[in-house]
Amino acid sequence: MNKNNVEELKSEYPIDFAYAKGEHVYFRYLTEEDARGEWHLWFNSPSITRYLLARKWTNTVEDQLEYLKYAKTTKDRLTLAIVDIKSNKHIGVGSLGHIEYIHKHAEISCVIGAKDFHKGYYALESFAMLTEIGFTRLNLNKIYGAGLEINRPGIELSKLLGYKVTGRLNEHCFADGQYKDALMLEIFQRDWLKSDKRPKIC
Repeated sequence: MNKNNVEELKSEYPIDFAYAKGEHVYFRYLTEEDARGEWHLWFNSPSITRYLLARKWTNTVEDQLEYLKYAKTTKDRLTLAIVDIKSNKHIGVGSLGHIEYIHKHAEISCVIGAKDFHKGYYALESFAMLTEIGFTRLNLNKIYGAGLEINRPGIELSKLLGYKVTGRLNEHCFADGQYKDALMLEIFQRDWLKSDKRPKIC
């Protein structure tokens, strides 16, 4: 993406009109500029896809544009760009997927793709914001997720926010040349609403 496109993107998405804004990141909807930028490259990187339960095939701009088309039209998944407030850089993607409007639950997913933002509070705040959105905007009763047991940072981040390990999927994913176990985690609205981990978002 050249400088003109970056400036155009900044003017198109004033932060005051973000879907949700936290302390360090804000959420907005995804664009073709994102797909043609770094977004499609993240899912080609072994360091990023190592712990993902999917995304093992190569990813192209065309693939990402096709997914973008799906994300814009489906009502069973809310997919959002994660943007660093300070630099206005698109650093990741978060989603609430498999949304069940009758049963009131959804699956959470969060990927920080920009390598300069892998450490620190970006993933924690993004995950917390997605949880808050799921419970206070979508009125979900439960949010759940699955993660490889060997991804200790990801599991501990979820537990830090109040997610509980409720199950194990034995030899569920092939990673690092071996079949690895995955853990199921979940949290309920009633527990989240009284948690001191809730982020202040607007």
